[in-house]
Amino acid sequence: MLRYILFLLLLLPVLLLAQPQFSFEGETLQFSLFYASADTDTLLWSVTGDFYFSNMHSEALSRMIWFPVPSSGQNSVADILELSLIEPGDSMQVELLRQTEQGFSFRLDMPQRSFAGVRIHYKQRI
Repeated sequence: MLRYILFLLLLLPVLLLAQPQFSFEGETLQFSLFYASADTDTLLWSVTGDFYFSNMHSEALSRMIWFPVPSSGQNSVADILELSLIEPGDSMQVELLRQTEQGFSFRLDMPQRSFAGVRIHYKQRI
């Protein structure tokens, strides 16, 4: 009996990893650093990223994606200004799920055999 339990415990990670996943195809990033206003020395760190994913599977996929952001006692929590699809298509959706000091998570829905671009834009006080 113990042998069967050990076999199942070893097989479980393989089965979980065998599930269809998105493929990450590439990214374009733009960074800028500027003063929040002319009369303050507070700096704002701005990040805009276009991230490209594909779903070459024969079924639609919906997955949660974690996006980390720099976190320290000197940085503010990221202000998410934009989370959107670059060229929305049928059955495609992106939705912010959760935000913490360390980053945020979002859900990406993609139909079968599709390609999607997601734009993320945020600012942080540093």
